[in-house]
Amino acid sequence: MRIRMLLSLFAVASLLPLAGGCSTVPKSETGRQDLRDEAEVALRSFERADPDLQAFLNNAAGYIVFPSIGKAGFGVGAAYGRGVVYEADKQTGFASLSQGSLGIQAGAQDTAELVVFGTREALNKFKDGKFEFDANASAIILKEGAAKSASFRDGVAVFTKAKSGAMVELSLSGQKLKYVPTEEQLEREGGTETRTQTETRTEERKTTY
Repeated sequence: MRIRMLLSLFAVASLLPLAGGCSTVPKSETGRQDLRDEAEVALRSFERADPDLQAFLNNAAGYIVFPSIGKAGFGVGAAYGRGVVYEADKQTGFASLSQGSLGIQAGAQDTAELVVFGTREALNKFKDGKFEFDANASAIILKEGAAKSASFRDGVAVFTKAKSGAMVELSLSGQKLKYVPTEEQLEREGGTETRTQTETRTEERKTTY
């Protein structure tokens, strides 16, 4: 029992730097473009898995595509990923997701996640760092017909698609999202902050799921 506890603590300690030490936005232009490309590939993959998803997104105020969320767990679990924020099919910002959880888990997985905001109010709450999901919130496995039967809860629906690994985690409890607008979006909104200034300002703005 003591060895198991030590292994659990070691797992948490090793994953915390991953979640806390990574910025929301890739530092280089190449990194930012790579993330955009990965998000586009993931979005096409989502749409192939469920052809009805496009209509669902067309009626949404905005959405976030996380092309890769790495998870690992041995008695504890943690996850981290970066994503791209879309509004009216335009990329308007970047997002990061971190999650730490307790529970009986074993294995590792890499998943893609799609967070859809059904209303402008819900989208603005996310961008302002004020949006929250209750502890019982869970994601929908993305497959054919999922979008037709999906419904918004507190203005948000979340889809997930496993990319690898055996561990399946549908609970959104403990997820924290951060938002940083693109420089182009700041210019459209008449803002004057640089991306670095915006990310620093939003460091404490966390959305809890």
